[in-house]
Amino acid sequence: MIKKVERYCLKWLKKTEIYGILGLIVVAFLIAIILVATGTYGFGESLRAVFGLVYVLFLPGYFVVRCFYDREGLDWIEKLGLSVGLSIALVILLILITNLGLHIPIVAWANFLVILVLLILIVLLKVYEKQIKDFGLKIKKKFKR
Repeated sequence: MIKKVERYCLKWLKKTEIYGILGLIVVAFLIAIILVATGTYGFGESLRAVFGLVYVLFLPGYFVVRCFYDREGLDWIEKLGLSVGLSIALVILLILITNLGLHIPIVAWANFLVILVLLILIVLLKVYEKQIKDFGLKIKKKFKR
């Protein structure tokens, strides 16, 4: 199982625009430096704020768009808009469900773990997408008799 996930992730990373990711990291560091220069935050706090915003408001939606909507040939601006919108919706719903249903408090470490579990589940669903479809077809055939 680990080898299959690793192979999929490496294949996915080869497709990803490496220069775009590096550009986003450089922009994040520049924003952090600007926050430090204005005296608002220290360098570590500003990095935490910038990367935290990316982690909460962009990554969950980007993983969903990249894994499930990439076949439709979406433009980069459409992917960006969908990523932000889906991230907001997914993160709010998941944190509410974990707070109200599982009684996990709304604190930074719990939110980090909830989002991390979501990202892992999205990748696993994509890796095992074919097996899940085949299993669904077997069950459908069994009940048609």
